[in-house]
Amino acid sequence: MLNEENLSQLIREISSAAPVRTADIPDIELYMDQVTTYIDNKLGAFKRNEKDKILTKAMINNYAKAGLLIPPKNKKYSKDNMILLILIYKLKQMLSINDIGELFSHLFAGLKRDDKFLEIVYDTYLDMEQDRHTRLEEYAFQDMESIKKLSSTIEGESEQWQWFLLVMLLITRAESERRLAEKIIDTYF
Repeated sequence: MLNEENLSQLIREISSAAPVRTADIPDIELYMDQVTTYIDNKLGAFKRNEKDKILTKAMINNYAKAGLLIPPKNKKYSKDNMILLILIYKLKQMLSINDIGELFSHLFAGLKRDDKFLEIVYDTYLDMEQDRHTRLEEYAFQDMESIKKLSSTIEGESEQWQWFLLVMLLITRAESERRLAEKIIDTYF
């Protein structure tokens, strides 16, 4: 049966992945192999399957060609590039590379004004992300209660059916929020 304990456990599992804070990112420039190793180690908890790749050399090269990264100096990537790669990983789950490029073009303008601009924006994002994880449980419990009320009137309802409906509601919320993000990009970027 769909219940708070099982749902809380799943939420704790996804919320337990520690974000990569700017203080955790090395202040020294790294070669591409070091970058891929570092990102894979730090973001490994976000992988759905062990075989999944967080970042490859080809990905980095493609992001650079798309203008999503600051050009490396002497084949070394800066702390800002590390932040950009982490943001790309998060954003590409829902947005196209073109949309990410639109967002980043405005970030790059801020970088020209202030050396710490990207770090401040990124840390602010992480704080908001943490708040969002906290509210996820609240939203998911509300959805769960709605499903229980609706399914109590249906004969032969099953646990799988309730979990299916919860997945559909979560996907609908994610899709609506993705579409809103795209509208914001189209309107303001």
